[in-house]
Amino acid sequence: NLIHVADGATAVLAATERSAAGTTYNIADGGPVSRREFYTLLARLLSAPEAQFDQRAEPGAANRRIDASKARAELNWTPQYAHANTGLPAAVADSTQ
Repeated sequence: NLIHVADGATAVLAATERSAAGTTYNIADGGPVSRREFYTLLARLLSAPEAQFDQRAEPGAANRRIDASKARAELNWTPQYAHANTGLPAAVADSTQ
């Protein structure tokens, strides 16, 4: 349910250029990642201590996935960063320049 900012921008441009007014699209990178995976990778990229997690289940924290297939099909849109494993390193690199 993540997306690199550049991919979000290209999705908005694609919708502006190719969709009917009022059409709604879900936009996401398409590669599910857990919070643990995300913050572990982020800590590694920043050379920071690994995040500590409470092992208790968060109330209402269901396994949610965003389906961006409608945007991909109707807008002919594909994210450049299809997973946090590629998008997060790029975002960190962009933020440190």
